[in-house]
Amino acid sequence: IERLKFLLAQDSFPPEVLGNLITQYLSHGKDDLASETLEANKQLAREIISPELLSYLEAAILTSTYPDEAIPLLEKIASKHVPKLKEQMNKITDAVTVSSQEKESSMILSATKEYDALLDQYTPILMLQAKIFWDKKEYSAAEQILEKSAELCKYHEKW
Repeated sequence: IERLKFLLAQDSFPPEVLGNLITQYLSHGKDDLASETLEANKQLAREIISPELLSYLEAAILTSTYPDEAIPLLEKIASKHVPKLKEQMNKITDAVTVSSQEKESSMILSATKEYDALLDQYTPILMLQAKIFWDKKEYSAAEQILEKSAELCKYHEKW
């Protein structure tokens, strides 16, 4: 964290520094520092952090102080990922169904890699949604969120 703060203070720094610093603050439970850093660098954040990541970071920061306000933000972010995941699952299914030649095998591999990448983006959103309800001791709501996404995640080895 200290190195990232040092880099951010320089006139020239890699564009990943700001997002990584905020992410590190959040992962270490320093939501107040994440919020302060994002607010102090709001314009820069809009320029160098992808809109999807910025939305996620803002929602993650909100979870500690206003979890009920973070829920719709996370649902909006998640809703953008679900159709892409379903489409990729269909591509995998189609490739497996036709798979008998080397060409189809490479199609399966390609579709699976893209599915894994999409799921790696979706999983933190899903887990943060479930965590909000878990922290509020609304265990059935957390379970419902995870069950709702089970179909989307079933092909991933981590699930």
